[in-house]
Amino acid sequence: MSVPTSIAEFFINAEPGEGIYDRITDSERAGIASEFKDLPGLIRDDLNKAFSEALDVGLADIFCGGWAKLQELQEYLDPDKHPPDEISQVSLAKHKIGSKHAPKLQLYLDEKLVAELAIDIELALKLEGIILRISSGRITDILTGTYQGTGKISCRGFTLAQENSGKFALPGEWTIKGGFPIPRMS
Repeated sequence: MSVPTSIAEFFINAEPGEGIYDRITDSERAGIASEFKDLPGLIRDDLNKAFSEALDVGLADIFCGGWAKLQELQEYLDPDKHPPDEISQVSLAKHKIGSKHAPKLQLYLDEKLVAELAIDIELALKLEGIILRISSGRITDILTGTYQGTGKISCRGFTLAQENSGKFALPGEWTIKGGFPIPRMS
């Protein structure tokens, strides 16, 4: 199994062409699509496409979003301690990152909004052996480490996907395009 690098890949360990909407039961699908009484056959592909787009969030972005809030990274914002041309490597102890997302899927028919589905995505990730490269107050690369986690996607009270991953080694060096800014904390 390849290392998941996005929320979609974390949840969809499915056959090629299969999406989350394909993986739920008929009764769950009926509950979600109840307001589409005349449309269920027509919306399957659109729902799979919409779910895929909503889940197209890189795990590196989620990791960096959690790391950027660490107090220990604040010193890398000080140009006197770490000049802009300096490249630092920072090791992180075992830690956890939680992430919640709530995208809304909007379905249109003939340019008219026929439904809006709010989905809830929750991830709880455990990371260890992480080494970051930091320059100019930005996380520029993830050099090494492992992660594992649990996650759940739900919609209107129905669990669409639930995952408890094994441990994954990060796929080599991940370069963060443009770097992920470390915000100044007060």
